[in-house]
Amino acid sequence: MARQRQKNSNHLPKYVMLRKERYYLEPKGLLREMLGGRASFPLGRSYGAMFQEYNRLTKFFSEDTGSYTLSKLVHEYLSNVSAVEKAPSTYETDVKTSRVVLRIFFEFKPEDIRQKHIYQYQNKRKEQVSNRSVNKEISFLSGVLKYATQIGVIDQSPCVGIKYLKTKPRDRYVTDEELRAFYEYAKSKNPLVAEYVNFKYVSGRRDCELLTMRFDHVMSEGIISLVAKRLSQGERKPVLQEWTEDLQEAYEKLVAAAWVPSAATLKKKGYVPPKKSEYLISTRKGTPYTGSGWRSICNRLMKSAYENGVLEERFTFHDIRAKTSSDIEDLEEASNVLAHSSIRTTKINYRRKIERIKALDRKGNSY
Repeated sequence: MARQRQKNSNHLPKYVMLRKERYYLEPKGLLREMLGGRASFPLGRSYGAMFQEYNRLTKFFSEDTGSYTLSKLVHEYLSNVSAVEKAPSTYETDVKTSRVVLRIFFEFKPEDIRQKHIYQYQNKRKEQVSNRSVNKEISFLSGVLKYATQIGVIDQSPCVGIKYLKTKPRDRYVTDEELRAFYEYAKSKNPLVAEYVNFKYVSGRRDCELLTMRFDHVMSEGIISLVAKRLSQGERKPVLQEWTEDLQEAYEKLVAAAWVPSAATLKKKGYVPPKKSEYLISTRKGTPYTGSGWRSICNRLMKSAYENGVLEERFTFHDIRAKTSSDIEDLEEASNVLAHSSIRTTKINYRRKIERIKALDRKGNSY
């Protein structure tokens, strides 16, 4: 008797199984013949690694497109749309979101999904996570079903006209005292993270822009940043951020910290100095950090600072960028520094200080 598919593998691509925290491809029929008759292929531990290896092994294999499951459609969307048209960090987010969506909709075929199912999903999920997270999941499903209309699997997406849950912009403002306290704590634990925080605050750059910044981006007039945008709209737009005293100092400290190993690292047996890299911020092997890898390092340090009483309330590294915007008095200048295409985006999402207003000055003409 054939082995039955495990319940916790229902959200995975066809023939993929999850056992003991590892993914395996266990092909059947024609796919197994095309792969040389092997019964099992290890795909790695992480979901992202599994998906990439699965695509590599099955890229020349196709089945009848008339029998689409939502799982097949999602993984095709990730491969053909998300990985090609979106930024790497957005693709990583889509991969994580797909796991959540497929746990609920894995039994559905694309043509069976109705608006009532989406609203039922909303009502169930909003009791578990924030409205913002629910909207992100619905938005991902909408993208998948829009792709389904483009390739002729369905005629119209049921997500058209869906009302998203109400959300409010994040309003966490990081004070000077909080940022200074975290900087000093990080400096004693991981100098690179500390100087990264300082450089991020002074420059206002996004994480994806900082992690891809190279030494050949450093000019006599300033530093070139490749401003993040959708890959489908063309290459990332270069912007020259001119030197100021603060930016120059923050840059020099960041570069110095990149080559200073921690005391714990120096004590390790067989210590080998890090390789020089073309990137301002890089791993010991000289390669750039992935977005998820760098966030893990920073989040662990933030958690440690909170647990050790350095901070009374945690903040995200994205809040630092909002602090940059808030601390620049002129709204238009803040929008330019953050390289937003619209001042409205800056005003709604990045200006977090209490707005100051003045009363009428009657110039002595009182009653």
